[in-house]
Amino acid sequence: VPQTAMLSHVQGSYNAIWVKGAYGEDTLYYGRGAGQPTGVAVVSDIMRAARDLRTGANLRAPTFAFWKLEEVTRAGIESQVRPYYLRFLVDDRVGIIAQLASVLAEQKINIDAVLEDPFPELHNLPFMISVKPTTEAAIAAALAKIKGFDFLCEPPLALPMETSLAG
Repeated sequence: VPQTAMLSHVQGSYNAIWVKGAYGEDTLYYGRGAGQPTGVAVVSDIMRAARDLRTGANLRAPTFAFWKLEEVTRAGIESQVRPYYLRFLVDDRVGIIAQLASVLAEQKINIDAVLEDPFPELHNLPFMISVKPTTEAAIAAALAKIKGFDFLCEPPLALPMETSLAG
């Protein structure tokens, strides 16, 4: 901006923008802002609009410059890998863990923990297994086979466990 231009005299908390029109006269917009942070935001908006006009984009440019303007294919839930909590109500007897572990292993599902609290009854005994991250499809396939076991008092429950992204 030349020293002689009106824009060079904008100071303090004032902001200004000079618009060069193709079919009209040039115009200057001037007023109070919040100083440098607002000025940066205004320039950023102008640059975004100019980029959209230049590239013929009919959508706004992404907020972060490293993103590309392209179609994004969203990942389906079936491709997401996460740990699961499995709950069973069983009639207690020998070999339950072995049968469940065998079916889970067939689907390449890794057991994380097994919990069977002491229970006075041998019927409707709550029994839990947590598994390492796996796909919903693998869990569904394992449960389809497990549902046929005669020691179950009701169909098993599978709940995905949410994990923190913060690490």
